[in-house]
Amino acid sequence: MKTNILFATAIISLLSLLNVSFAQNNTQEALSTEEIFYIVEEEPQFSGGEEAMFVFIKKNILYPESAIISGHEGKVYVSFIVERDGSISNVTIERGVSPELDNEAMRVVKLMPKWTPGIDHEQAVRTKVVVPIVFKLG
Repeated sequence: MKTNILFATAIISLLSLLNVSFAQNNTQEALSTEEIFYIVEEEPQFSGGEEAMFVFIKKNILYPESAIISGHEGKVYVSFIVERDGSISNVTIERGVSPELDNEAMRVVKLMPKWTPGIDHEQAVRTKVVVPIVFKLG
């Protein structure tokens, strides 16, 4: 019985060491691939911060005439990838309101200047960001 317990303890210790080593290798491999990160040590930043981003959106948004006539309003959630160089790619609607408002939200996000990229393990990484864009009538 003691032999089985010692053997099991030795195997668990060995597996723990292998797991730590595997985790470190995974981190290095992940940083060298095109993996998209959702949680990073330093979040991507719009130049000037979040308030500047919402000023940019407000300045560039054009409420579609058809949405005004239809009375469409609400919050469109737009996701995109901030690339390692700060550029934006893969702009998509996570939750939309109407085709007109969704398209306008995507258009404005695609106009954004480069961001400061997300940082993980002291390296710039591709990071997914979700931004809510509010459309409110008068």
